[in-house]
Amino acid sequence: MEKIETELRIQNRSNRTINMYIFFNEKFIDFINKKVNEVNGDDVKKFFAYLISKKNYSASSINLVRSALSFFYDFILKNNIVKEIKAPKITRDLPEIVTKEEIKLMLNNCGKLRDKLLISLMYASGLRVSECTNLKWSNLDLEDKTGLLKRG
Repeated sequence: MEKIETELRIQNRSNRTINMYIFFNEKFIDFINKKVNEVNGDDVKKFFAYLISKKNYSASSINLVRSALSFFYDFILKNNIVKEIKAPKITRDLPEIVTKEEIKLMLNNCGKLRDKLLISLMYASGLRVSECTNLKWSNLDLEDKTGLLKRG
């Protein structure tokens, strides 16, 4: 676990990443009950199956575990036992879309003009709440009725 921490610190990874990688590698070793150099791909698959079926881990959580194990076994030990295992597909639900009627209700029921403006702007432009709150006057060209926004 010390090697994991050292390598991650060299890569300037966050403390949270370091703690998660160490945590999942320790959990894996405890689960599989083998020495690090005796582990194989089937052991990793058993661990993933256990996390999914018994612990109800989501696909994105399994991908985090996969990254943690891959970092140690594939990157540090150069065993490439995790590399061969495909990551589970992450399903993403489509967001719920607000109807025109719901927008009208919001506009009619919010008291302040500022709130009406923000709701109208977000609805008309497709801005997210965080994008709307971070919008600056310099992003807007009121004569051309355009705006510039950088995402991500």
